[in-house]
Amino acid sequence: MLSQLMLCKKLFQEGCAFAEKGNPIASGIGISFFQDSVEMYFWILAKEKNLSVKDNFTFSSMMDLIVKSGIEIPYTAKIIELNKARINFKHYGILPAKEEAVKFQGYVEQFFILSSQNHFNIGFSDISLIDLIQFPEIRQQLKEAEIALAQSNDNLAAEHLAKGRAIFFQTFKPIFPPSPKGIGEIDGMFPDYAFQRFRPFHKVGELLDTYRQFMISTYLKIDPSELLFLNQFLPSAIMFGNGEWQIIKTRSTYPEKSLLRALSLLTELCLRIAPNDGANC
Repeated sequence: MLSQLMLCKKLFQEGCAFAEKGNPIASGIGISFFQDSVEMYFWILAKEKNLSVKDNFTFSSMMDLIVKSGIEIPYTAKIIELNKARINFKHYGILPAKEEAVKFQGYVEQFFILSSQNHFNIGFSDISLIDLIQFPEIRQQLKEAEIALAQSNDNLAAEHLAKGRAIFFQTFKPIFPPSPKGIGEIDGMFPDYAFQRFRPFHKVGELLDTYRQFMISTYLKIDPSELLFLNQFLPSAIMFGNGEWQIIKTRSTYPEKSLLRALSLLTELCLRIAPNDGANC
C-alpha cells in the first residue's frame, strides 16, 4: 500500500511540474496528472477497505462507491470539479487557463494531506519517494541523509547526499566515461614553476568532469542550474577502491532548506533512470 501511495505522490509531483510551466497545454497535462493521482488513491483506498470494485469503474463511480460505504472524502466538490476539468481537456480539447492548474494543485494537495492522514494515518509529507529508486547504493545513502535530517544532523546529511551524488554520476560510466584517471598527475612531470602553480592538466581533468556532468544533465533533461547547485553546495565525495570515502567540505554549515532541496533533486534525478537505461550501479 505504501509503495502505491508513493506513486500517487509521484503523479502529483509530475502534475506540479507541468502546472509551473504556465501555458494552457502544460496546465491541461498537469490537471490530468492531478486527476490520475486522485484516481489511483481511490483504487488504493477501495482495495484497503475491501470494497467490491469492478475493473470498468469510472472515476465518478469509484468515488460514489467510497462515499456510499461511509468513508469520508474531503473536498468532494473540488475533486468533482477537477474531474470535469480533466474531461474537458482530454475528451473535448478545451484548454484550461494557466491559473486553473495552480488552483487544482492546491485542491489536490489539501485532499492528500487530509485523506492520507484520515484513511491511513500517514502524513502526506512523510511519504518518501526514495524507496522507488532502483539503485540500492544510492537509495541507501539518500535514506541515511533523510534520517540525519530528521535528527537535525545537517553535516551528516550533507555527507550522505554527497556520497549519493557521487554514486549517481558513477552510474553513467558505461555511456558517459569519466576523464582519464591520473590526468592531473601529468603536472608533476614538469618541474617548471608555471606548471606547478597553475596545474593545467589538473584543471583540464576538472573541466572534463564538469563537461561530463552537463552531458548527463542534458541526457536527463534537467536544468543545468540545478546541477550547478548540487556541485557548489554539497561537499566533494571520493570513494577509494577499498570502499572508504573521503569527504571534502567547503563550508562549515549546511542549511536544512538547501539540504532538503538537494535531497529532493537527487531523488527526482534517480527516478528518471533505471538499470536498463544504460546506467550501472
